[in-house]
Amino acid sequence: MNGKPQPVNPAAAGQIPSGTHPAGQPAEAPKAFGAAKAGSAQAGPHEVTQLLVDWSHGDHAALEKLTPLVYDELRRLAHRYMERQPPDHTLQTTALVNEAYLRLADQKRPSFANRSHFLAVAAKAMRQILVNHAKASQRQKRGSGASLTDTNFTNLHQMMQWLAQAE
Repeated sequence: MNGKPQPVNPAAAGQIPSGTHPAGQPAEAPKAFGAAKAGSAQAGPHEVTQLLVDWSHGDHAALEKLTPLVYDELRRLAHRYMERQPPDHTLQTTALVNEAYLRLADQKRPSFANRSHFLAVAAKAMRQILVNHAKASQRQKRGSGASLTDTNFTNLHQMMQWLAQAE
């Protein structure tokens, strides 16, 4: 941001290849995100807002600088969501943060008004990840792909056949 164009290494800048990650599987975050875990920096809301604006204008290095500044807040947010989950929940807080980060970083045209807007979008992403995880868990319990209606219909049909044979 010193006015000179800076070369950007896509891997270090946090560009994530498109693709989805299975629910419950820890997502790999870029190296810059992993470095943020060691000790997150403190920044004012104006610095974060400026980095968000720079990122929305195509400066991928801004995402790399933004990551350590918001990591602690994302982790606290994820922790609050995970506290509401059942004790046998298989998704971990770190995996939730990483998956939300990947969804945010994978946007083709990021556009955030400020830090609060970014965190609100991150919160929505985390909620959706938890919903998707719950749906996947329910599908697995029901025998992958069979809907509750199909299962009930099959059981009813089997019961009716059994009653017909018993008469």
